[in-house]
Amino acid sequence: MADEWLMAVQGGLSAHFFCPDGKSRPGTHWTIGLKQGDNTYTAMVKGLLADDASAATRADEDYQMRTCLGYLHDRLSQGWHPDQQEDHLIYIGNPHGAPDSAPALPAKPWWKLW
Repeated sequence: MADEWLMAVQGGLSAHFFCPDGKSRPGTHWTIGLKQGDNTYTAMVKGLLADDASAATRADEDYQMRTCLGYLHDRLSQGWHPDQQEDHLIYIGNPHGAPDSAPALPAKPWWKLW
């Protein structure tokens, strides 16, 4: 149990971010708290949306957050330690098995409130 990592999202900033190729891409810069025993750390993961991300994926912040937590879990399993400063950047696509594009919802008339 002493080697087990606990993770929790402490915050996130959703915006458009410049990518290494110079383009701007929507995503969220997540601040994630990590704890192992009595030691606590903070890591930041920038999760940018892939070009082919569906409208459902773009709207699902919970899925995006879980993807970033899963990424950090994988990095920890590979031997990375939060003491090692690293710019974490991932591109978030659609979940496996999800359709590439969800059908658009019908537009409500402007006068309808529900």
